Amino acid sequence: MKKLLMAMLALMMMTGCSSQPTTPAPVEKPQPKPAEFVTGRVAFQRLLIAARGWARDAQPYRLERFDTGELILDAQI
Repeated sequence: MKKLLMAMLALMMMTGCSSQPTTPAPVEKPQPKPAEFVTGRVAFQRLLIAARGWARDAQPYRLERFDTGELILDAQI
């Protein structure tokens, strides 16, 4: 009985080892998505949703550009 057990153990050890190394299949890297261009309104709405999730009292702030006709080259504060 002991010899049979030893023989089975030796057989299992020999079949568990292989002489050929297994090489992993080449893994393809996921391609990054190209940049998605959106309009200013769509970008604003997405940011407003995120801002309201962060702080419920978030309000949009409006900036307007106007031309004064002056050119300031060196601003000192």
